[in-house]
Amino acid sequence: MNIYRFLWVILVYCVFAMPLQAQTLSIRADYWYPMNGDPKSDKPGYMIDLAKAIFEPHGITVDYRLMPWSRAIQETRLGRNDCVVGAYKSDTPDFLFTSEHWGVDKISFYKFAKDNWRYKGDTKDLINRKVGIINDYSYGKALDEVFVKMNVQSAKGDGALEINIRKLLSGRIDTTIESHYVMVAKLMDMNLSDQVISAGDTQQGEPMYIACSPNATRTKKFIEIMNKTLPQLKKSGRFKQILQKYNIESW
Repeated sequence: MNIYRFLWVILVYCVFAMPLQAQTLSIRADYWYPMNGDPKSDKPGYMIDLAKAIFEPHGITVDYRLMPWSRAIQETRLGRNDCVVGAYKSDTPDFLFTSEHWGVDKISFYKFAKDNWRYKGDTKDLINRKVGIINDYSYGKALDEVFVKMNVQSAKGDGALEINIRKLLSGRIDTTIESHYVMVAKLMDMNLSDQVISAGDTQQGEPMYIACSPNATRTKKFIEIMNKTLPQLKKSGRFKQILQKYNIESW
């Protein structure tokens, strides 16, 4: 092969390889830290860090942005975006899911570490407890019905979780309830991990996933890449390293 033909082959290869190297995976979701948080932060959420660890070595850029959850689902369903993160299968049953979940969302009660009270799965355990909840949140039918009958304190707004933690510290409540991953991250941020601890889970956890559009042909390939690469991240220790960054135990 002469030098000119060789250079021509290299040029053709580069031209056809460029679209692959320039691929972008778009992820949309509402703020749900530590699953996904501020896109500009060095800790954008463990699901975002996992996505980057999976796709960037394949030359695929992760474009992660925040938007309201209902809009994120709708636009992804239409194929305008590729995937959402932090999804239950019940949220988007028509989407494409990875073979492994990306964490299990558990709702737990929290208390002071020195408090011996435990929630053992019976709503009668809540008798005489001063419970703080978040307004308009559902904690499951059984607990919602109990909270209506109890004199619970309800916090509102974006800072509702921190409000409940502050109430716990001041003694206005002695119990609060929250998603385990969310609470662990918040307590770590407030340097309260040793003072406020779990008092028991409310129900069996719900698996969470990265879920991709059923109406975009390339998302099937993205799912295949994730299914192949995630076990490799676990084997290499990179998976555990990412979770430790958010104080989450690996599964």
